[in-house]
Amino acid sequence: MDWVARSIGFFHVPDMTGKLAIVTGGNSGIGWQVVKTLAKNNATVIIASRDKGRMQTAIESLWKEDPAAAKHVSYM
Repeated sequence: MDWVARSIGFFHVPDMTGKLAIVTGGNSGIGWQVVKTLAKNNATVIIASRDKGRMQTAIESLWKEDPAAAKHVSYM
């Protein structure tokens, strides 16, 4: 899914330093892609989800994939 969105330019995001984003459903699917993209572009991202375990798993996955981006992500 990620390659499709990138191929059509959906995730072209400028530097988001100083911006705060709250993403609902950010632990999977499209929400997860949005979280990763915003975090990789320096936005502070908060994942809002009903399942704390899935949020933690998602953030741990991002730590493995891109530790620099993961510093910008937390959950509530």
